[in-house]
Amino acid sequence: VTVSSGKNQLVEFISYILLGIGYVITFTSAMGLLGSVVEVKCLLVTYMSFQILVFFTHMAILLLIFVKKEEVHNQWNNRTDEVISEYGNRSLAKQKPVWNILDAMQHNMECCGRYNVTQWERNKNKENSAQIPCSCTKSSLKKWFCDVPRGSTYSM
Repeated sequence: VTVSSGKNQLVEFISYILLGIGYVITFTSAMGLLGSVVEVKCLLVTYMSFQILVFFTHMAILLLIFVKKEEVHNQWNNRTDEVISEYGNRSLAKQKPVWNILDAMQHNMECCGRYNVTQWERNKNKENSAQIPCSCTKSSLKKWFCDVPRGSTYSM
């Protein structure tokens, strides 16, 4: 959800680094498998070298996140609030994948909003103020907002 906005450069940078590390791990794992099956020492040494590189890269990212944790936390919260306020806006159709991710998170984690259902009161894209996202309920409806009593929503 956060990476898709383009406004959160630190979180986006960390996400791309982790994605790149995933590709390196996949490639080096295949090299390690091939090296062990064929018993080629060069491939095994290369595999071990890449694993050490990946380990130190993970440690560097962990350190970066620890040092910048307040900034990462604030960016994540700000972007989540932004997604909640834009949710269901017909003029922002390109945001539907982000909203689908938010729906999946709310439904699977059985929660509603970042803290609770009251965060959805800020959303101006509802037909009426009593509506909340269908993903905040046990509803199987495939639409953005549902009319439901407050007591039937997920809570933290």
